Amino acid sequence: MNADKTTVTVALAAILAMAASAVLLHADYRSEAENHRRVMLARAQTALDALAAGIRAQGRMGRYRHDRLSLIFEELAAAPDVSGVVLRAVDGVVVASGGETARMDGTASTGERWLPEVLEVSRAFDITFGGGPGLGRGRGFQGPAFGPEPDTAEAMPDGPYVLSVAMDTAGMRAEIQGDRVRFGVSLAGSALVVILGAAVALGAVRRRRLQTALIVARELAAHQAQLAQIGAGLAHETKNPLGIVRGEAQLIADAPADSAGNRERASRIVDEIDRTVGHINGFLGLARPPEIAAGTVSLRAFLADFARLVEGEAGQRGVELSVESPEVAVSADAAQLRKALLNLVINALHATASGGRITIAATFRGECIDLAVRDTGCGIAPEDLPRVTEPYFTRFEGGCGLGLSIVEQIARAHGWSLEIDSTPGAGAAVTLRGLEQVHSPHG
Repeated sequence: MNADKTTVTVALAAILAMAASAVLLHADYRSEAENHRRVMLARAQTALDALAAGIRAQGRMGRYRHDRLSLIFEELAAAPDVSGVVLRAVDGVVVASGGETARMDGTASTGERWLPEVLEVSRAFDITFGGGPGLGRGRGFQGPAFGPEPDTAEAMPDGPYVLSVAMDTAGMRAEIQGDRVRFGVSLAGSALVVILGAAVALGAVRRRRLQTALIVARELAAHQAQLAQIGAGLAHETKNPLGIVRGEAQLIADAPADSAGNRERASRIVDEIDRTVGHINGFLGLARPPEIAAGTVSLRAFLADFARLVEGEAGQRGVELSVESPEVAVSADAAQLRKALLNLVINALHATASGGRITIAATFRGECIDLAVRDTGCGIAPEDLPRVTEPYFTRFEGGCGLGLSIVEQIARAHGWSLEIDSTPGAGAAVTLRGLEQVHSPHG
């Protein structure tokens, strides 16, 4: 639970950090984009100021030279980032223009318009030159308005006028796109830094937790080893007097001169001592992890010998015993493997009624061998399956509940796995998985 809380806390902190970083970076990106737009607007206003000054410089007496006015417009349209310029009457009639005007709005409205490819800025323009109504004579005016060819001057249409400039926004859009890319890269970098920081923090927490768990596990293992040693010593000391008692009871049971009642009671004492010693031996086997001395075991011959060991008991119970094995050699400690199989077969015999069947089968699974003991007995209840390998857990009367615990211990010592499948009323199968093949040098 504490681990989950720590993970959630670190995750929330990382999410908040990424969100804060994203907000700050996006605000910076928006500020940069807005600054690019302000710069573009300022340049458009500057272009309009220059155009207005040029127009006023060329007008005389309410008239203008079209060629000179067109030259002013074309020169301004050639300036960097200027796409086109237009002077319109209030009714939309174009008085003069320069550059590309096709992308412009085409109306005589004032203000700024961000079109797909250009920024168009328009403002009202009143042409007054100080010479009375219309276009009068300007300050310092001397002689004819346009030099030697005054007759070529044209009269200005009635005002008011609207002066428009279109600024090509390709460069600005490229800069904003660059800012957008930098924003994305910065956001990804910030997220990566936050994620790595969270991973480092979680790693440090988990490392401390694992170190604590390792210390606890070592202390627990040492304590359990001490308890096992004490228990083994106690069991050993208990077996010795029990052996003496059993011997005395066996003498009474075998004495023909004693009464039948005494002999029967002595036999029950012998049986009870044998059962108790069996439990003690099981405990000793579980308390002392097996030391594996792996060798090459010819599985078919090994199982045939093992079957002869248990077929008498199976026959007495009316249970059919069969063995199925390919001709294959495996790496195993033969004594420990025999011990594991004996525990499995004894469990199967307890579970199988007369007329049932027990099969010991070895099968290939890839490069390994699986060794299974299957029976047609009563099976294992689903709620008992997770507990069947717990020490002293048993549903059989008179059982000590150590058989599968010992089998699991032997399997773990060999590096095998133990798999238990069962259907209540239809039997069970207990499988030792992962026995390693031993290949012949000539094979």
